[in-house]
Amino acid sequence: MPLTHHLSPVQVAEILRVHQSTVKRWVDDGTIPASKTPGGHRKIALADLLRLVRERKLPSVSVDLSVVERYSSGLDLAAQPLDTLRSNLRDAMSANYPTRVHQLLLRCFQAGMTIEQMGDDLIQPVMEEIGKAWVSGQTDVAQEHLGTSYLHAALIDLRNRLLPIDGIPRPVALGACPEGDFYSLGNLLVELLLLQNGWQVINIGPNTPAASLAHMMERQQAKLVWLTCSYLQDPERFVNECNQLHHKATELGTQLFLGGQALTTEVRRKLHYHWIGESLSQFSLAAKRLLPLSGANPQ
Repeated sequence: MPLTHHLSPVQVAEILRVHQSTVKRWVDDGTIPASKTPGGHRKIALADLLRLVRERKLPSVSVDLSVVERYSSGLDLAAQPLDTLRSNLRDAMSANYPTRVHQLLLRCFQAGMTIEQMGDDLIQPVMEEIGKAWVSGQTDVAQEHLGTSYLHAALIDLRNRLLPIDGIPRPVALGACPEGDFYSLGNLLVELLLLQNGWQVINIGPNTPAASLAHMMERQQAKLVWLTCSYLQDPERFVNECNQLHHKATELGTQLFLGGQALTTEVRRKLHYHWIGESLSQFSLAAKRLLPLSGANPQ
């Protein structure tokens, strides 16, 4: 099917699991935009249909994802419903197809999906599903590790595509995972997000002592330092070291950003920071507010 992907009411009815007369009524009253062929047949753009589904502007529909897949081959992935993308990513990871994982994320990126959308709306929900399957015994921890490695490899490729090559000075963002935390996927997503928004990024990575991060922060004159915390080896020690890091950052005029599932409400009450959040989208908004202060020119 060509990239225009125009469907008949019968095909749309199959996707939405409704009668074709319902589709025709929605076309006639303007709920679904459509054109007509010279012969008078209604044609509906798949991209328009998927947008309406994504924005929940169609009443009482249940999308058949397998039919969407059949009709959407070659369509920009960013236009597909998130449920479809998540299903495709989960299936590729579960079936041990790293190339398919890579291609899916790359096509989403090339179609205009931002890193925060990719992380918050696609990768995180899929990883949560796999994690729940592991806890319930439906899958093995090895599968979770393999899936994470496939995502990591794909994101490294995107990172290389985002690295600036123009030599323009940019504000420095420095980040890591705390000592004892070896889960690097969230940290890598933060790195990509900052590169996307025009920062020079130094990602030290997992298992980084707070003293090393503080030393690097001063040495690199970082405007932003972040910690993604998926696991805290010793919460009390982390609180003490993080608060010392905050004090040092404040002295240097550096902003300390914190995030991650290990930062429970109890831990947060004891922490000092300049910003803390729940999602990449929130992180992106907070980081963007710092760019004018440093005179940066986002890419």
